[in-house]
Amino acid sequence: MVYFRRLLKYVFVQKLNVFVAIVAASMTAALMAVNVTAVMPVIQMMLDDSGLHGWAEGRIVSQRSGVVFLVEEAKELEDGVMSSPQPLMVTKIEILSEAGKSLNIGDQVFNAWPEEPADITGETPQSAVELIAYLAASDQEQIWLRVRHVDGKEAVVAFSPGEKPIWIEWALSLLDRIPRGQGVDYKFRCISVMLWLTLILALVRCVFRFTHEYTVRKISLTSIRNLRNDTFARAIRLPLSVYTQEGVSDTISRFINDTNLVSRGITVLFGKAMVEPLKIVSCFVMAYMIDKQITLIVLASSPLVFLLVLKIGKKSKKATKHSLQKWSALLGKLQESFLGIKVIKGYHQESWETDRFRNANQDLYSRQMRMARVEASSSPSIEAVAFTGACIGFMFALRMIQGSDMNPSGFIVLVALLATAAESGRKLGDILPQVQEANASAQRVFELYDREIETDHPEAVQLAPLHKDMEFRDVWFRYPGSVEHNLKGVNLKVKAGDTVAVVGPNGSGKTTLLSMIPRFFQLEKGQIFIDGIDISRATIESLRGQLGIVTQNTIVFNDTIANNIAYGRPGTDIETVKEAARHAYAEEFILEKAKGYDELIGQQGSTLSGGQLQRLAIARAILRNPSILIFDEATSQIDSDSEAKIQRALKEFCKGRTAFIIAHRLSTIVDADVIVVMDKGQIAACGSHNELLESCQLYRTLYETQFGSRDA
Repeated sequence: MVYFRRLLKYVFVQKLNVFVAIVAASMTAALMAVNVTAVMPVIQMMLDDSGLHGWAEGRIVSQRSGVVFLVEEAKELEDGVMSSPQPLMVTKIEILSEAGKSLNIGDQVFNAWPEEPADITGETPQSAVELIAYLAASDQEQIWLRVRHVDGKEAVVAFSPGEKPIWIEWALSLLDRIPRGQGVDYKFRCISVMLWLTLILALVRCVFRFTHEYTVRKISLTSIRNLRNDTFARAIRLPLSVYTQEGVSDTISRFINDTNLVSRGITVLFGKAMVEPLKIVSCFVMAYMIDKQITLIVLASSPLVFLLVLKIGKKSKKATKHSLQKWSALLGKLQESFLGIKVIKGYHQESWETDRFRNANQDLYSRQMRMARVEASSSPSIEAVAFTGACIGFMFALRMIQGSDMNPSGFIVLVALLATAAESGRKLGDILPQVQEANASAQRVFELYDREIETDHPEAVQLAPLHKDMEFRDVWFRYPGSVEHNLKGVNLKVKAGDTVAVVGPNGSGKTTLLSMIPRFFQLEKGQIFIDGIDISRATIESLRGQLGIVTQNTIVFNDTIANNIAYGRPGTDIETVKEAARHAYAEEFILEKAKGYDELIGQQGSTLSGGQLQRLAIARAILRNPSILIFDEATSQIDSDSEAKIQRALKEFCKGRTAFIIAHRLSTIVDADVIVVMDKGQIAACGSHNELLESCQLYRTLYETQFGSRDA
């Protein structure tokens, strides 16, 4: 549970909400036990003649002294005549009761005095109701009782009522507010009062339950919101190599599926996992007050239940982790299929992709079924163990009932309390697998969170805009998992303001070389200098702040055209945005849109053509006003008109800037100040167009097979 514990910092920062949740959960659990116990006096009054006051004061005496008395009120005979007063009957004595040492089960108590009487001859017996009221309210350490023992002998014995806690004072004060009485009408009035009180307690409990569940949900959603924010802030700063090597589907799965499971875990932990143990404790406390022995017998099964819960929890965590991994794989397959839907349809591979998806889905299904088996076995296993312990306790209780040690109402309420506790225990069995699922999900989220992000060197310096030269010195690089180096000892020096065209066969290292300038990847060996400063010792902000990048696959966002152009400089005024669009020859198609610059371009620029997207990307770079431009001139899939406009925009924009262009057109190559020919990760040659035609066979071949044909 290490990773799940890390979530608690997001929970406990909400101190007020946590406090409200704890209080509401405690009150919900306590009132549940009180609700169940409140049925006891109702049942007692219906089964015998003790009355409300007699029953309550009898419970107080038994709690104080450890001696249980049977309290019977005078019965109503014909014509409203009441029967003779009934004595107190001793029905049970706790083993450790000091007060019960002078009494025996079956003894009858007729009188009680604060001091030992000298002579009891002629004393009128007191009623059981009067005696129990006196014993319950007595503040004396010792009082004297007139007792007739089971052998028929009478005696005056000392009796210690026991300590009088503050809650007893409160209970007695409440009882004093209820009029005492006798007879059938009085009994039913008391029952009505108790039922109304039970209803009020139930309604109050429901209010606390709502407060608890709503507050816990708020805690959960707030925690996950903050966790996602923090994790995204970290994930977006991870090196590009993480995403090029692993893809993005697993990361997306961690943000969506895993955080949802974490949210459910927090809800469960501060919801049911908080309330149910409190219910168990409350019910056992009430049950213990009714009968200690039976309650302890039932509790004896708890260690076995606890060990069973731990074992199931470990299996659940393992199964959940494997299931989440398969879920990420399935999400990756979905992403791959729908992004490549044109290719799939174009090559008529729907059946092939369906089979691949079916296999990935089957793997996920198998893992989820393993998890389902663990979850399905948890509750029945725990319930079986707990029910066995409860049944043993109840069988013992039945024997005690037969021996008249417990009254029927006490037994009924005891069974209800222990059954409620057992049901809460069963729910805990359902809770642990969910918490373990959340723990496994939290592990995956924090594994992403804990990855090393891009950071500045401890002694990083602010890099001024390029104004002298830029140098690649013995640059070596290899992509993770690659056997061969993608760059091999590259050496190149470029003057500020020059346009450098980078050419070469596919896979020669052109894009890789230019990706080193923004520090998208960490060099294996070598250095890159801007005005004599190693860019690895410069702050990332100052380095990338002077770059304008137009990638081969144009990246846009599902936002307005204006916001996409201003992406590198948020908050730019609309006139500046329009000026950049005009320089990129983009305004002509922008104004054709219904909302102009406020038009949404859709997911992945679905409402624009390839040439239009390229011009938007150039407008974005123009607005940034960079000192270094990196442009992957991917114009092979756009119409000639768009291509010509892109070339004009690029030529105008490169004036006075240092530009690195992966060239696909002869006009770009001819106009470049320096042409760099790449081959197998190395620079094969450098020079002007005419120089390379004379000296470089690879360049001549490229010119004849690629550039010449493009401009033909």
